[in-house]
Amino acid sequence: MIQGTANTGTNIGIYPNNDSSNLSAVFAAGNGSTTSSGTLSAGQVGFLYTTIGDVTVNIMDYAVTDKHKTLLARANNAGNQVQMLAGRWASTTAITSLVLTAFGNTFSIGTTFALYGIVS
Repeated sequence: MIQGTANTGTNIGIYPNNDSSNLSAVFAAGNGSTTSSGTLSAGQVGFLYTTIGDVTVNIMDYAVTDKHKTLLARANNAGNQVQMLAGRWASTTAITSLVLTAFGNTFSIGTTFALYGIVS
């Protein structure tokens, strides 16, 4: 979960094992008066915001090594827009790290990141 803000127009990237080349996704967004949707290819997977709000990302089967990984994400910012994303990381490698980036910008002071559901 990500809670906080970033500079205007920030796109957040989520890269399993620091790999941006094997990602693809579809997205939908709306702000109450306009909507958008489309596809994202390698290196583009992320969200567009004016402010982040709350972002929840679910990565299924992160440790499984016999299939590609799927990612479902939702960004909620009632003052800006709501976004949904379904993505795929085309690798059978187990996810051992995640790299989060705010493309060309920075996360604001006070932004928090939380990782849940890892059991060893």
